[in-house]
Amino acid sequence: MKKIILACLYSCFCIATNAQDKTMTLSLQDAINFALENSYNIKVAKNDIRSAKETVWETTAVGLPQINASLDYQNFLKQPVSLLPAAAFDNRESIVETVEDFFDITRERSPDTPDGFIPVVFGTKQNINASVTLTQLLFDGSYLVGLQASKTFLKISEQANEKTALITREAVINAYGNVLVTENSISILEKNISILQKNYEDAKKIYQNGFNEEEDVEQLEITLGNLKSQLNSVKRMKGIAYQMLNLSLGNKINTTLILTDSLDGLVENNINLELISSEFNFSDHIDFKISENNREGNRLMVKLEQSKALPTLGAFVNYGNQAFSDSFSFFNNDQQWFGSSLLGVSLNIPIFSSLSRKSKTAQAKIALENADIR
Repeated sequence: MKKIILACLYSCFCIATNAQDKTMTLSLQDAINFALENSYNIKVAKNDIRSAKETVWETTAVGLPQINASLDYQNFLKQPVSLLPAAAFDNRESIVETVEDFFDITRERSPDTPDGFIPVVFGTKQNINASVTLTQLLFDGSYLVGLQASKTFLKISEQANEKTALITREAVINAYGNVLVTENSISILEKNISILQKNYEDAKKIYQNGFNEEEDVEQLEITLGNLKSQLNSVKRMKGIAYQMLNLSLGNKINTTLILTDSLDGLVENNINLELISSEFNFSDHIDFKISENNREGNRLMVKLEQSKALPTLGAFVNYGNQAFSDSFSFFNNDQQWFGSSLLGVSLNIPIFSSLSRKSKTAQAKIALENADIR
């Protein structure tokens, strides 16, 4: 029993130990590097790039050979009956007699059969068909445009990842700075409260000795209370600032952080006067690159709508086997299978769409004009 109790206590201790939040010591650069690997937004942006690469291959595969197999099994619970005109056999009496003898039972069971017709059941009760089809797209204007669009989509995802990295970097810098500002504010407020507390005590003693006004003491007391209230508020803000920094890093919000950089040190190390004299090249800005890529996407949409007026050409090769039987004997060695093969080419030519294609092309051109305006 003691062993069970000790085991339970040990398990609880291990769980409590693992539940404790880990401690991280970070400089600003360490925080930025950590966030660029572990931030939630960065992980999503990287997954979007992976998805875009799969989309590129999905689009490419449309124009590559496609192979499909099918297996169809049919069992007629009641076979359909076809009517043959008896007049077709009038000049062949022997055949007519044979057919009539064969369908005597059918006629007896089917008194409603119209005069002058012979009921006939074609085929067997069961059949199975197995086939393999190879298809190949030979020409499709939409496919060619789709290939270009998929590459543009991948580029958009890569640029979105770059934009996300910049935003994450900015968020970490702001969150890191907010923590340092709140800590400095706490230090300043505590010093001010300490000084004001001493002044208040001195003014109170002077008032008690009759050398000071009561209003002066009360004013100092009110000011001291305001400072203490501000201190409590800033301390609460400090906790929120640490949680926001953890969110920016991709940590659990209660992870303990120890910041090694100071506010003054960051200001001194990051002042770069060369930026004032350097020339700004807007074409290197990520927002401009994203805007250009979006315009390219709209241009491709115009080409896509125009390409839908072009013919499409495809080819296929099919090979299949069929078997027929009145009972399920398809796996018997003596079962006879009949093979078939087919080669075909399909050409689809758009002729008239009631101006639907023209309308869609016009909409795509308007979207492209809006992209140029913006």
